[in-house]
Amino acid sequence: MASNETVSVLKGFPIAQIKEEHETLATGEWNPYTKQRSFPDSRTPPSQAFFSRAIDKWKVLIFPYTPTHGLNCSPSDPVVLYVRMLIKVFGLRLTGKRQQVEVASSALMNIWPSIWTWLRTIHAHSHATKWPLYNDVDAANCSAGYDLLVDTLFVLFYSNPPTPLSILVGETNGVKKMMAAIWIGEGRDSSATFGFKAASYTATWPHYPPPGPILPQIVDQCQGGVAAARILLSRIKNNLTLSGPDFQNLLTDLRVMEDQLSGEIQPAGTALLRKALISHDIPFIGAMVDVLHLLLRDRIPQQWAEMSDFLQPPFVSISHHVNITGRAYECAIQLNRGTIIALLANASSTCGSSWDRRFAARSGELLQFIGKFTIYKTFFRILQENISPGMRITSSKFRASKDPNCQQVSWLVNRVDEWAKIWGTERHFALDCGNTQVRGPKCAPSETLKCAAVHSVR
Repeated sequence: MASNETVSVLKGFPIAQIKEEHETLATGEWNPYTKQRSFPDSRTPPSQAFFSRAIDKWKVLIFPYTPTHGLNCSPSDPVVLYVRMLIKVFGLRLTGKRQQVEVASSALMNIWPSIWTWLRTIHAHSHATKWPLYNDVDAANCSAGYDLLVDTLFVLFYSNPPTPLSILVGETNGVKKMMAAIWIGEGRDSSATFGFKAASYTATWPHYPPPGPILPQIVDQCQGGVAAARILLSRIKNNLTLSGPDFQNLLTDLRVMEDQLSGEIQPAGTALLRKALISHDIPFIGAMVDVLHLLLRDRIPQQWAEMSDFLQPPFVSISHHVNITGRAYECAIQLNRGTIIALLANASSTCGSSWDRRFAARSGELLQFIGKFTIYKTFFRILQENISPGMRITSSKFRASKDPNCQQVSWLVNRVDEWAKIWGTERHFALDCGNTQVRGPKCAPSETLKCAAVHSVR
């Protein structure tokens, strides 16, 4: 292998033997089921014989020469490449059946300290300050090492139910700190160099009740929930700006966000980001509009149904945010500043039957919510701009459709048109509260159903 030609700077390791064993491992000779591949299929745990050989070689070639501190070396160092392959075998075995996991965990207990040293070394390779020093080969090996690191930390740390090894790993000083740092680093990197694989660290897992073991560490390292919440939103938005988003991990981050606002997290007080997400420090509604825009942009009708799982968290989170804060007008203002109306109108007119019924209802509720605030002149003017002819949103375009959401768009457009007349000439209608339950024919307020606010002002 070309990358193995790099000269090792690690003194004391049996380099020649390591290179030989690395080549043996790479050709698949250890595993009779993978001779035609360069390495065991990453979706399938290796055989017990393959795993046992990897353990034995670690004990002979790696463990005796590994110091307790990290190692200063290139991500392309022959020893690093060999270590990565062995660690991959260990991690894959921990994804097998429960009995396999328990046997593997017992075998890994004694060599865990040396594995931890190498995980710290691999993590150090990914530090941004080192990237300018890497050539193409080093960069590729660093990226591969990072992926291995994230996956391995997860399978070592989380076990269902916990094993003695997972408990030991969780209690090891620095493990939670590293996992939190990885999650934070992914969110802060606008270029998404390493992707968003650490999303799994904050997901909800059996035997790890809320808030989970890593989220409190993240909040602590961010010095508060506001910074942690901002990073969560950055992870979501940065992921969606990729030409090919990582949808699996995006959904995990979206569900974490939704769960923080749902009110269903028990025991009380374990939704560590809720206070930040509803605070004035986070423009949450605007962020959700951005997320919806990124989710729905450039989609063809056949893709709308596929997006259903991803659309639910932003819609539901907006609803939770309004209900929790009670700041309805402020939330409506944030919605009105964005392109949400044009976005939902376009979705309604283009997706047809592909528009998921749940989200047609959600978007209809959102449009109705916005329409209630047309009584405020400043709000109305912004709304009028958002559905101006230049935005190609006209009532006739949606009136003929049988889709409830299109009809809701048509209602909102008609409502704005009526208010344009009201503000210009018919001022006696100016106190219509916007509540659909008290509107009379042709959107005029009913004389018998005016709300208390209208009567009190008059």
